[in-house]
Amino acid sequence: MTENQNPEQKARDTIDALLKQAGWVVQSAKKIDLNAGSGQAVREYQTDAGPADYVLFVDKKAVGVIEAKREDLGHKITDVETQTEGYAKAKLKWINNKEPLPFLYESTSIITRFTDGRDPKPRSREVFNFHRPETLKEWLVQGESLRARLHHIPPLNPNRLPAKELRLRDCQEIAITKLEESFKADRPRALIQMATGAGKTYTAITSIYRLLKYAHGKRILFLVDTKNLGEQAEQEMMSFVPLDDNRKFTELYNVQRLKSSFVAKDNRQDFWATTSNKQLNFVQHIRTMLKTTGRTAVVVPDNVLFEGGAGETVRKKLLETTELHTILRLPTGIFYANGVKANVLFFDNRAASKEPWTKEVWYYDYRTNIHHTLKKKPLRFEDLQEFIANYNPLNRHERKESWNEQSNPEGRWRKYSYEQIIARDKTSLDIFWLKDKSLADLDNLPEPDVLALEIIDNLEAGLGSFRAIAESI
Repeated sequence: MTENQNPEQKARDTIDALLKQAGWVVQSAKKIDLNAGSGQAVREYQTDAGPADYVLFVDKKAVGVIEAKREDLGHKITDVETQTEGYAKAKLKWINNKEPLPFLYESTSIITRFTDGRDPKPRSREVFNFHRPETLKEWLVQGESLRARLHHIPPLNPNRLPAKELRLRDCQEIAITKLEESFKADRPRALIQMATGAGKTYTAITSIYRLLKYAHGKRILFLVDTKNLGEQAEQEMMSFVPLDDNRKFTELYNVQRLKSSFVAKDNRQDFWATTSNKQLNFVQHIRTMLKTTGRTAVVVPDNVLFEGGAGETVRKKLLETTELHTILRLPTGIFYANGVKANVLFFDNRAASKEPWTKEVWYYDYRTNIHHTLKKKPLRFEDLQEFIANYNPLNRHERKESWNEQSNPEGRWRKYSYEQIIARDKTSLDIFWLKDKSLADLDNLPEPDVLALEIIDNLEAGLGSFRAIAESI
């Protein structure tokens, strides 16, 4: 392919390469294919104001325009912003565009400036490269731009309470208030100057939390000039608990101390809690996959039933937003490795409601005084016949307890109300009522290999409890 010769055409050759590098499919207006790739940059697209250098398309919709200029005009590239704006407001040929295109660029291939037309007071800023089609699509889904969302941050202290009731010092309250006033006045660059020991890091974390929660910021860079300051900031984020939420900052948002160019993925917005616990994340992931009327049974280890912090949040949300109707408690070594006891959670997804969907949870304890091994005594289908009969899949609302405090204290089938569970420490679902006979009758001890595995399991459960306590301190 022969390169263009004049300076402006040479700049366009380089812009073409930059667009391709950013994921755009560059096309001629004479041969448009809006099905090619995730985004298309169409050259010389006709408008009622003349041909635009490039019109950007995402999902077959025009979303932006690029005005290309030769390199030697970089020092006055802002002079052509009105020209770009004219194309953005123009009527496009073949397209029924009723609103101005929101994303505007001017580029010499060396300097590229970008304007988000959705800002309260749109103004251009220099960018390193063209945004990817996926980025523009994400912004359009969000509706408002970040600078527009900054206007939605509520007042820090609308009731004029003493700063200490906000867990702040006077100087910290003033600093955060003035910073947010600067944002709302469309002055995004601001400097907070505080004395040594005034709590600069805590002030910054409080402001970061408010930007993430109320302005829905995507990522915030906390930049320090020494390793120790980075470690100190990370520790403060790990211990920070906001005034309006009982979860720690690191349970709500990902915090990553950068040690390389790798940046972790964003938080799952459809998850109730952010945690490194894979089992808790698995439960949340399964719930997000269900349709409104979907049903599921999930195998989980014991720590999902009692772990604090994110575990408590997940259990509360599971009780509120789904009908968690049954928990089957199994002995060691059935689903997981030896020494790890499993449970099966049965729940049905439900539509949004002000009242919790779970009214009662039915437990079947097939663990206490039950011993299985993978070789000598494996679990068989017949062993669960009593559970299947009690489960009553055809009409769960006609279930009857086999447990009775007076007539049948050894019954394995029992229910607990939502109120009883929610009143338990950390909303723990780790419930037992049967007596372990091996504790009182030495002649009833299980086989040595089973006993050894149960000892290991109890030690691991104890470690899990200590971890939960450590997280809550």
